Amino acid sequence: MLNTVPTAVSAATRQVVLRHPNTMPCSVWRKVVTRVEADPETGQPSEMGGSPTLGGMGVLRSEDEAEFNYVERGPGFCLFCGVHQPNDMNERDDGVLQPATQEAQIESTAGPGQEGHFIADSSDLVIITPGLGTALVYEVVSVLSNVNIPPYVRKLALNPRDDLHHLEPFVPEV
Repeated sequence: MLNTVPTAVSAATRQVVLRHPNTMPCSVWRKVVTRVEADPETGQPSEMGGSPTLGGMGVLRSEDEAEFNYVERGPGFCLFCGVHQPNDMNERDDGVLQPATQEAQIESTAGPGQEGHFIADSSDLVIITPGLGTALVYEVVSVLSNVNIPPYVRKLALNPRDDLHHLEPFVPEV
């Protein structure tokens, strides 16, 4: 019974994002590792959890991978909804200064259950096209939630990727 609350909040959030006047069109691209690690015993590709292993060990994150490509997930809409301020030093238990990131809601143009529907996740690229041939690229650095009952209402923390901003639409090399 409690799971009807986040489901209703997610449906309402989707409608707000799709109809809000400040919503901008975007496309979401997923990072895919192209490196292949061969198993020394069989010669077959060695994988763990869908990612290639590194010397037989599983890889926890794809951040340090040198061989990767981006695959388009599909078009969507992005609505910026504030600035995410990380916890203070005492709550984080470290003294590293954390930059403020943008909070955003991203919804696929295809509805849930339809072909082409996606859910943006960490390490995805979000290419926002506000108009006039401008493309602003952001990377999803974390997934936030205000409702802690599954299925969670997702809000994303985005960092700008200034190295990928273009005046023409960005298309990763294939």
